[in-house]
Amino acid sequence: PTAAAAAAAAAAIDKPAKKPRKKAVTAKSLGLTKDEFDSIKAAPIKRTLKDIVKKLAEQVDEDWHDGYEDQAETKGEWFEAIQEPLQAVLDIGVGKKTALLQCNEVLKIVSDSFYDLLACPCRCDTADELAEMDSSFELQLPWGETDYMATSGYQQDVWSYVWVALLRVHSNLDNVDEGLLL
Repeated sequence: PTAAAAAAAAAAIDKPAKKPRKKAVTAKSLGLTKDEFDSIKAAPIKRTLKDIVKKLAEQVDEDWHDGYEDQAETKGEWFEAIQEPLQAVLDIGVGKKTALLQCNEVLKIVSDSFYDLLACPCRCDTADELAEMDSSFELQLPWGETDYMATSGYQQDVWSYVWVALLRVHSNLDNVDEGLLL
Protein backbone atom coordinates (compact mmCIF):
# COMPACT_ATOMS: atom_id res chain seq x y z
CA PRO A 1 0.00 0.00 0.00
CA THR A 2 1.13 3.47 -0.82
CA ALA A 3 1.23 6.35 1.62
CA ALA A 4 -1.67 8.01 -0.25
CA ALA A 5 -3.85 4.88 0.10
CA ALA A 6 -3.01 4.66 3.80
CA ALA A 7 -3.89 8.33 4.27
CA ALA A 8 -7.22 7.87 2.44
CA ALA A 9 -8.05 4.84 4.58
CA ALA A 10 -7.26 6.79 7.77
CA ALA A 11 -9.41 9.70 6.63
CA ALA A 12 -12.30 7.33 5.90
CA ILE A 13 -12.09 5.94 9.44
CA ASP A 14 -12.18 9.41 11.01
CA LYS A 15 -15.12 10.52 8.88
CA PRO A 16 -18.47 9.73 10.49
CA ALA A 17 -20.88 7.71 8.42
CA LYS A 18 -23.66 9.66 6.81
CA LYS A 19 -26.95 9.35 8.60
CA PRO A 20 -29.80 8.08 6.51
CA ARG A 21 -32.18 10.81 5.42
CA LYS A 22 -35.32 11.09 7.46
CA LYS A 23 -38.42 10.23 5.55
CA ALA A 24 -40.68 13.25 5.21
CA VAL A 25 -43.87 13.05 7.21
CA THR A 26 -46.84 13.80 5.01
CA ALA A 27 -50.60 13.73 5.40
CA LYS A 28 -50.68 10.60 3.28
CA SER A 29 -48.01 8.82 5.33
CA LEU A 30 -50.10 9.44 8.46
CA GLY A 31 -53.39 8.49 6.81
CA LEU A 32 -54.76 12.03 7.08
CA THR A 33 -56.39 14.51 4.76
CA LYS A 34 -54.51 17.71 4.00
CA ASP A 35 -56.88 19.68 6.24
CA GLU A 36 -56.38 17.25 9.12
CA PHE A 37 -52.61 17.37 8.68
CA ASP A 38 -52.68 21.18 8.55
CA SER A 39 -54.67 21.28 11.80
CA ILE A 40 -51.77 19.72 13.74
CA LYS A 41 -48.93 21.69 12.15
CA ALA A 42 -47.00 23.29 14.97
CA ALA A 43 -45.86 26.53 13.32
CA PRO A 44 -49.28 28.16 12.70
CA ILE A 45 -50.54 27.20 16.16
CA LYS A 46 -47.39 28.52 17.79
CA ARG A 47 -47.61 31.75 15.80
CA THR A 48 -51.27 32.32 16.74
CA LEU A 49 -50.72 31.78 20.45
CA LYS A 50 -47.47 33.73 20.44
CA ASP A 51 -49.21 36.67 18.74
CA ILE A 52 -51.87 36.71 21.46
CA VAL A 53 -49.23 36.66 24.21
CA LYS A 54 -47.32 39.42 22.40
CA LYS A 55 -50.53 41.45 22.16
CA LEU A 56 -51.03 41.07 25.93
CA ALA A 57 -47.44 42.12 26.62
CA GLU A 58 -47.89 45.22 24.45
CA GLN A 59 -51.12 46.07 26.27
CA VAL A 60 -49.33 45.78 29.61
CA ASP A 61 -46.49 48.01 28.37
CA GLU A 62 -48.91 50.61 26.98
CA ASP A 63 -51.22 50.86 29.98
CA TRP A 64 -50.46 48.58 32.90
CA HIS A 65 -52.81 50.30 35.34
CA ASP A 66 -55.93 51.18 33.37
CA GLY A 67 -55.67 48.68 30.52
CA TYR A 68 -56.81 45.70 32.57
CA GLU A 69 -60.12 45.33 30.71
CA ASP A 70 -58.37 45.00 27.35
CA GLN A 71 -55.86 42.64 28.94
CA ALA A 72 -58.68 40.46 30.28
CA GLU A 73 -60.22 40.33 26.80
CA THR A 74 -56.90 39.21 25.34
CA LYS A 75 -56.58 36.47 27.96
CA GLY A 76 -60.03 35.26 26.97
CA GLU A 77 -58.96 35.33 23.33
CA TRP A 78 -56.03 33.06 24.22
CA PHE A 79 -58.36 30.59 25.97
CA GLU A 80 -60.65 30.47 22.93
CA ALA A 81 -57.64 29.99 20.63
CA ILE A 82 -56.63 26.71 22.28
CA GLN A 83 -59.92 24.98 21.46
CA GLU A 84 -59.16 24.15 17.81
CA PRO A 85 -55.68 22.69 18.40
CA LEU A 86 -56.91 20.60 21.33
CA GLN A 87 -59.83 19.29 19.29
CA ALA A 88 -57.45 18.40 16.46
CA VAL A 89 -55.27 16.40 18.87
CA LEU A 90 -58.34 14.54 20.13
CA ASP A 91 -59.60 13.84 16.62
CA ILE A 92 -56.28 12.81 15.09
CA GLY A 93 -53.97 11.67 17.88
CA VAL A 94 -56.63 9.96 19.96
CA GLY A 95 -59.45 9.17 17.54
CA LYS A 96 -57.35 8.15 14.53
CA LYS A 97 -54.44 6.91 16.66
CA THR A 98 -51.82 8.60 14.51
CA ALA A 99 -49.40 11.55 14.48
CA LEU A 100 -48.17 11.16 18.07
CA LEU A 101 -45.12 13.36 17.48
CA GLN A 102 -47.13 16.18 15.88
CA CYS A 103 -49.90 16.03 18.49
CA ASN A 104 -47.35 16.01 21.31
CA GLU A 105 -45.74 19.13 19.81
CA VAL A 106 -49.13 20.87 19.68
CA LEU A 107 -49.71 20.15 23.37
CA LYS A 108 -46.23 21.39 24.30
CA ILE A 109 -46.93 24.61 22.40
CA VAL A 110 -50.23 25.13 24.23
CA SER A 111 -48.60 24.49 27.60
CA ASP A 112 -45.59 26.73 26.90
CA SER A 113 -47.87 29.46 25.64
CA PHE A 114 -49.89 29.37 28.86
CA TYR A 115 -46.75 29.92 30.91
CA ASP A 116 -45.76 32.76 28.58
CA LEU A 117 -49.19 34.28 29.20
CA LEU A 118 -48.68 33.98 32.97
CA ALA A 119 -45.27 35.64 32.67
CA CYS A 120 -46.81 38.90 31.43
CA PRO A 121 -46.74 41.28 34.41
CA CYS A 122 -50.40 42.26 34.26
CA ARG A 123 -52.10 44.32 36.93
CA CYS A 124 -54.58 41.49 37.53
CA ASP A 125 -53.40 37.94 38.13
CA THR A 126 -53.86 36.01 34.88
CA ALA A 127 -54.84 32.68 36.45
CA ASP A 128 -57.39 34.37 38.72
CA GLU A 129 -58.77 36.41 35.86
CA LEU A 130 -59.22 33.34 33.65
CA ALA A 131 -61.04 31.63 36.52
CA GLU A 132 -63.35 34.62 37.00
CA MET A 133 -64.17 34.81 33.29
CA ASP A 134 -66.12 31.60 33.52
CA SER A 135 -65.54 30.95 29.80
CA SER A 136 -65.90 27.45 28.45
CA PHE A 137 -65.95 25.36 25.31
CA GLU A 138 -66.76 21.76 24.50
CA LEU A 139 -64.33 19.24 23.16
CA GLN A 140 -65.85 16.33 21.25
CA LEU A 141 -64.41 13.10 22.57
CA PRO A 142 -63.69 10.48 19.90
CA TRP A 143 -64.86 7.50 21.96
CA GLY A 144 -68.46 8.31 22.60
CA GLU A 145 -71.33 10.64 23.12
CA THR A 146 -69.88 12.40 26.14
CA ASP A 147 -68.16 15.73 25.60
CA TYR A 148 -65.47 17.34 27.73
CA MET A 149 -66.38 20.79 28.99
CA ALA A 150 -63.25 22.94 29.11
CA THR A 151 -63.52 25.78 31.63
CA SER A 152 -61.26 28.82 31.73
CA GLY A 153 -60.55 28.48 35.45
CA TYR A 154 -59.12 25.02 34.87
CA GLN A 155 -57.28 25.53 31.59
CA GLN A 156 -54.31 23.38 32.63
CA ASP A 157 -56.66 20.48 33.26
CA VAL A 158 -57.92 20.79 29.69
CA TRP A 159 -54.67 20.08 27.89
CA SER A 160 -53.56 17.67 30.62
CA TYR A 161 -56.71 15.64 29.97
CA VAL A 162 -56.01 15.62 26.23
CA TRP A 163 -52.36 14.73 26.81
CA VAL A 164 -53.23 11.77 29.04
CA ALA A 165 -55.74 10.52 26.46
CA LEU A 166 -53.13 10.85 23.69
CA LEU A 167 -50.46 8.98 25.64
CA ARG A 168 -52.84 6.24 26.77
CA VAL A 169 -53.97 5.51 23.23
CA HIS A 170 -50.45 5.47 21.81
CA SER A 171 -48.95 3.42 24.65
CA ASN A 172 -51.16 0.54 23.50
CA LEU A 173 -50.01 0.65 19.88
CA ASP A 174 -47.36 -1.70 18.53
CA ASN A 175 -45.74 0.85 16.20
CA VAL A 176 -45.22 3.67 18.72
CA ASP A 177 -41.90 5.45 19.27
CA GLU A 178 -41.54 4.70 22.97
CA GLY A 179 -39.16 7.65 23.41
CA LEU A 180 -42.09 9.97 22.87
CA LEU A 181 -44.10 8.33 25.64
CA LEU A 182 -41.51 9.08 28.30
